[in-house]
This record gives sequence, C-alpha cells and structure tokens, in this order.
Amino acid sequence: MMGKMQIRGNILNSGIIDTAKVLSSIFDVVFKINNNGQLELFSSEQSIFSKITSIENIANETDTARIYKLIDKTKAKKNVKTFRIRLLESDFNIDWVDIYIARDDKNNAVFLTLKDITEGQRNIERLSEAGIFDSLTGAYYRSVLPELLSKTDLPGNLPIAIFMFDVNGMKIINDIFGYDEGNKLLVKCATIISLAAPSRGMIVRMSGDEFLLMVPKCLRQERQYIADKIIEYTKEERNELITPDISMGIGVKEITSQSLETILRRTEEKLIEKRKRDSASFKNTIVRDLLRHLSIKNFETTKHIIRVKGLSLMLGESLKFDQEDMNILALAADIHDIGKVLIPEEILSKKGNLTKKEWKEIKLHPITSYYIANALLKYKSTANVILYHHENWDGSGYPEGIKEDKIPLMSRILSIVDSFDMMQNTTHYRKKFYSPKGALMEIKKGAGTKFDPNLVRLFLKIMTP
Repeated sequence: MMGKMQIRGNILNSGIIDTAKVLSSIFDVVFKINNNGQLELFSSEQSIFSKITSIENIANETDTARIYKLIDKTKAKKNVKTFRIRLLESDFNIDWVDIYIARDDKNNAVFLTLKDITEGQRNIERLSEAGIFDSLTGAYYRSVLPELLSKTDLPGNLPIAIFMFDVNGMKIINDIFGYDEGNKLLVKCATIISLAAPSRGMIVRMSGDEFLLMVPKCLRQERQYIADKIIEYTKEERNELITPDISMGIGVKEITSQSLETILRRTEEKLIEKRKRDSASFKNTIVRDLLRHLSIKNFETTKHIIRVKGLSLMLGESLKFDQEDMNILALAADIHDIGKVLIPEEILSKKGNLTKKEWKEIKLHPITSYYIANALLKYKSTANVILYHHENWDGSGYPEGIKEDKIPLMSRILSIVDSFDMMQNTTHYRKKFYSPKGALMEIKKGAGTKFDPNLVRLFLKIMTP
C-alpha cells in the first residue's frame, strides 16, 4: 500500500493546487486531465506513473470507455461514484484501484484519482477461495450465515436488526442485457447496501439476487436511517440505463427469548410479499425508463413514437382490426424502436452515411426489441411484430430476410408508417429528408419491393385528401 503523497506544486496554478492537495491527501495517485484529454501527474510516490499520459496506458478497453463516460458525467456536473478496475499488466506495484473523477468548478479543472485497494482485494480473493466471501459482491457467502448468527445472537448485541433485500428484475435484466450487465447491477446493489450499513453490519449474499444485512445493537432510529439511505442511494442511480430496484424486508430481535432464526424466517416472508408488489411495479417502469434513455439519446424519439402509433392505428382501423389486435398494434408502436437504447448515441444522431460496422449495430435493434418485449408479459404479444418490422416485401430486409405474407401483417403496417415518418426526420442518419408529400411518393415507389403493395394503396388513400 502506498503511503503519504509528495506534492509537485510547480505543475498547476495555486487555486488548483489547493484542490489537488486535498485529493492527494485522500488518494494514492492524482492526475489532472488537460483540455486534450491527456493525463498530467500531480502526485504519486511511484515515479512510474509520471510516464502515464493517457487512460489507455492504465486500463483495458472496456474500463477505458467507462472512465471516459465518468469524465463526461463529471463535466456535466452529474453525480458520480467510484468503481473498481484492475490495472493493465505493468510495473506499478499495484493491481487493483478504485477510480474516482473529481471536479474543481472554480478553476474549471477535472482530476482522475486512483486509490490503491490491492491488499484488500487480494484478501477478498483469498477469503473467496476459502469459501467465506463472494468475489463478485464482497458479501459473505450464505454458507457462513450459521456461524455469523451464532456469534451475533448474544444478549449484549440486542436489539439485532435483520434486513433482507431482493434485486428485482434480475431475470429480465439478464435476458435483455446479458449476465455481465446483470452482474454489474448486483455489484451496484451490494455497494448501495454497504454504503448504508454501519461498519459493524454483516452483509450476506443469500442467493443470486438476495442479500441479508445483520446489524447488532441497532436501535429504531438507526434502523430507519439504514432503510432511508437504501432508498436514497437507489434513487441516485435513476439516471443510469439499468436502474437498481431493491425490495426490502426488516425484522428485529429485541428480547433474549426470541429466536433469531424465527426472526430471519419472518423477515424473509415479509420480503416475499414486498417483492410481489415491487416486481409488478418494476416491470411497469422498465419500458418507461428505457424509452426515457432512448429519448435522451435522440430527442425526436418520443414524437416519432406518437406519430407512428397514430398512423398504425389508422391503418388498423381501416383493416377492421378487433380491439385485441388494435391493443397489440398500439403496444408494438410504443416500443418498436426500444432496442436502439443499446446503440451508441453517435450512431443514432449521425447525419449522412453509416459505415458497415454502424449499420450492423443498427440492424441488431429489432432483435434487442424482441428480447425486451418477450421478457415482459404486457408486451409479449408484440415480440414478433417488432422483430420483423424491418423486413421488406421482396425479402431484402432484416433480421431474417423473410418476404411477402410470411412477414406478420402488423409488422408490414409498422414498416410503412415508420419509414414514412423517418423520411421526414431531419436529425436522423439519412442522405436527405422529405416533405410529407415527398415521403408519400417514396412509399408509393417502394410498393412491391420494400412494402406490401396492398397496404401501400390503403395508406395512400388514407393520407391523400
């Protein structure tokens, strides 16, 4: 572990030096990020860091991207938290660090700081190998719980508080985004619990998505404080793509005659009831949150959805759809583009031609939308409609290249109205944009190749005064 820092005061002006001195007293390595994004070492006992000029020198590609996003959030004055990375193979004498980005508003300066956590991380790894700690979250394994209960269940530790937590929507998150993102969410939730818990608290990972926090000598006021902090820290993550959603049950052993195991069981029962309610709420809000993120990436999205929905329902009504089919069509229009939430913003907002690699990213979004719809009961009936809404009548579309009547009717409807609206979108990636009349002419030209010719005739009839 590195010791006290040596301040290199000749690098920066006096105002920034004051901020950097404070950072140097807390962190082991402090860099200033200059206007070109390069790193200028401010302090470190290890001279090897003086050779570092960019983030790519210390972090792998994935972590580098995360750090740059953290820098952008910091510059935008958004709340940021530390995160842990393993440094690239090097002669730094440290393996693991906590990364934190600090902002000095007065002097318009941004700092990247490293905190050496190698020793602690190695201890966790050793304990994990011994079957004590979960290496992913740092919590105790469930197998250790009986021993923890035995050591804690003493008269001098009363009242003993038991908090049980369930991370809602883990299956959905894993299905939509993959297990890597699911693991990141678990780590984030474990961190939230750890931040809210007092140092004497013991955190146990009970199962894949369940945690327990046991706190001895925990009075009513402190129990309420812990619960409030869990809620507060969770709300702070609302701007993230995957928002933590944690159900909580609380129990307490206040007198010696009570059984701690019984308290534990009753707390779990409370959690199960709470989880049933919260799970339904989570499923109702996940689509809203994803669409909000998509709207942030591309400000036309919300208006585009409203227009596509209205035009789709006009065609559905002309085709004499029953109420059930109208509802499916409306829901499909609501989320037909939701898979774009995973496409980088620079691709979504690009004007002009996309590269082959960028088009490949674009063509994945119906599949992503399909997985999202299929994972949520409310939208399950729309999954195939959304999956095929970029297929073409002549078989030249994507993702499967099916043609004509093999393309679901609702998908063919979405294809026409989605294309009609996008042709008039001046902010999207296209060589040119069209007036409403020009867009109708393009739809007409696409009849029999891109679009169902019968639906095109009906659409032109509806849209022509």
